[in-house]
Amino acid sequence: MAWRERAMKPGTIFISHRSEYADIVRKLKAVIQDNSQGEITVFISEDIPRGDLWRTELEESLRESEHLFLIYGAPYEDWSWCFYEAGYFYAQPSLPDRARHIYCIKRKDIAAPSPLSHLQAVTDVDDLINDLIEIYKENKIQFDAAKLRQSVKAIGQLLFGRIAEFRGYPRICVSINNEDFVDTQDIPAKAVLEGDAQTIGELFGFAASSVQWGDLAKSAEGLEDSDKLFFEKWLKETAEVICAGRDNRIKSPQTVLVARRGGKRYRSLLYIMRRQGNDVSSYEFLAVDEVGGPTLGLPGSLLSLLTGVRMGFRFRYEIIEEFIDFDWTQSSAKERQGRARELQNIMSNVLAEYDVRSDPNVNEQNFYSAFGSSEKSRMRQLSGYWPAIYRELTGALAVFTDAKVSKEQLADSIERFRNALEALRLLNLEFLSRCCALVAKMMSLSDDEMKTNADALGRLVNGMKSVSEAAE
Repeated sequence: MAWRERAMKPGTIFISHRSEYADIVRKLKAVIQDNSQGEITVFISEDIPRGDLWRTELEESLRESEHLFLIYGAPYEDWSWCFYEAGYFYAQPSLPDRARHIYCIKRKDIAAPSPLSHLQAVTDVDDLINDLIEIYKENKIQFDAAKLRQSVKAIGQLLFGRIAEFRGYPRICVSINNEDFVDTQDIPAKAVLEGDAQTIGELFGFAASSVQWGDLAKSAEGLEDSDKLFFEKWLKETAEVICAGRDNRIKSPQTVLVARRGGKRYRSLLYIMRRQGNDVSSYEFLAVDEVGGPTLGLPGSLLSLLTGVRMGFRFRYEIIEEFIDFDWTQSSAKERQGRARELQNIMSNVLAEYDVRSDPNVNEQNFYSAFGSSEKSRMRQLSGYWPAIYRELTGALAVFTDAKVSKEQLADSIERFRNALEALRLLNLEFLSRCCALVAKMMSLSDDEMKTNADALGRLVNGMKSVSEAAE
């Protein structure tokens, strides 16, 4: 213990920072040392020779320092290494008459990082000057106060000026303490959703810049039934996106978020996920404008039928046509695993679209009601084949992604997959044929009706041309 106490040099300052702040840190080091007549030593990581003993040298510098200045920029940057330096410094013993201090130098509009939130932050030029004066006086160092103020002001804009960012879309961030993640399928009630107050107010109706996830979920209770349905779907899907992110998987969002104020429609896209040094996972979402909206004026049966046609074509071209010719036997293990994961994601996204359709009229009952009694029975039978096909497909894909699968297991799974995909192809052909025939029947006209309409259309358009030409 004694050698560690002696290692601390009174007045010495260690500046912790990210690499992109190196230039301003060098300027700050020069200001501190010059105004102390060279009696205060300032350590920065750039001064330590790079080599096998770099970390040892760094930790020795932290042990020798009496003060640590953390130059904190923005919360979306990775501060895990700086937090490690601050934690290592904080753990060192102080001399009986000397305490170690940590100063968090940050901009006023940036919240202090949670590991250092208990400390008094240095947020402007005056704060920094006062803290340096205190350090100088404590170490009985003669200094010129006017010169100190002038030199600190010269770098003040670099240290405390606002960070300029281009943000094309509003952003919201969900922060979760990893120890609170007891349910892998849901978000802890203590998780915090943050953003600027205007965005949080517009999207969720809270007059604050942050809200706990539990309170956000409770807010659905006061909504109208249709709005409540959509919002609860958004909560469920956002939880699934976050949980997938924790497992290094991507889940594409489908649900529309309807803003509480103004009714504007958004889709929330996961932009960045990071696990910070304080064991907090942060998920940043873009709130992207949704240009479209639910189809209005269509009967529920027709709307559900058209949705079925859309889903059928997605299955045909994104799954069947895309994977039916892929040779699973001749592909490498890496290619096989990559294609299997790709298909798993596609199926998940296609199925998610139906689950979260934003129109409550899109449902199975309305879909079947579009057909006559005999066709309705056959369509129900076709739909009943899907669970077995899906089970075979996903079972085979699980084997394809297994790096340790045996040749016998692989061969059996390839045969199962081919049979299941062929069954899906045949199901899809009949499903689309019956759906498209019904849509065509609903919209079809006789030859005489089309001729009459064509003549009327021609007269109307020619009349428009005549009016336009006369105006010119």
